[in-house]
Amino acid sequence: MKKLLLVMTLFVISCVCFVASAQIGYEVVMPKIQKIIQSTGDNVSLRKSPSTTAPRLMMICVDETDNCCATWSNDPTSKRRGYYSSPITAYKDQNFIVVDETPEWYCVLAPYGNVAYISKRFSKEVSLSPVTRNDIHRVSAFGYELDQKAWFTPKKYADYVAVNVSGFEKDGTMLGRIIDGFLVLSHPFKPSFRSESSSKRLAISKDRQTIFYNPNLEFENHYMLDFTLLNESEIGAILPYADVVAGKPSTYCEIVGLVNGELRLLAEISTDDLPANFKTVRKF
Repeated sequence: MKKLLLVMTLFVISCVCFVASAQIGYEVVMPKIQKIIQSTGDNVSLRKSPSTTAPRLMMICVDETDNCCATWSNDPTSKRRGYYSSPITAYKDQNFIVVDETPEWYCVLAPYGNVAYISKRFSKEVSLSPVTRNDIHRVSAFGYELDQKAWFTPKKYADYVAVNVSGFEKDGTMLGRIIDGFLVLSHPFKPSFRSESSSKRLAISKDRQTIFYNPNLEFENHYMLDFTLLNESEIGAILPYADVVAGKPSTYCEIVGLVNGELRLLAEISTDDLPANFKTVRKF
């Protein structure tokens, strides 16, 4: 399970930044981030409440299938015939976002979108610095080495980042911004591309499943959309692919922080299920 969690938190990125005003009516629902902590041991339990006797976070799977879900050890599903379970634990040096705490426990955003408690005996606060535009383009971003380039386009979409994702469990494009010192990314999306010689530039199908492009303009870059070649209207037309819609706050986000000088994916969460006192709305 330790290896599975490590794999799911690391992915390869290449970044493209947009240069424009961020005040264009987009919002994201984010967790209220108090601090970042790090597990100091392996196989550290994640609990449903701040107690050593509270239910543990578990992965429940149907035997001999990939049908799995995260739940708590007191879930009766784990006792059914044909199901098996294994604990979801914190591995050494794993980072977590803290949304609340008690004298002896941290309440953190745990894997698979859960809120869980980890004992302060087996965790510690870590150094956190604000993410900057220069940090986003580091070769070592997300733990993988990849030649990355940063391009800037003018006017409306300044401060926006387009992230081409290629790695385990993810493939496609994500849009984001630096918010409160974190890189906050939207839902990943992967439209299909189709060369269309009659297209002057780029066009989107009515069902929003296909992007047609002029083959002479090379809108694709390693099977990803190259945002450096898009104009403002084209970028605006593509934003809804990632659920970035004016007047409709996005409730999914991935949060990347600069921890001990390195960019790290800290949480991947749908804030629909986050308690109201743990979340806030920010301009996206």
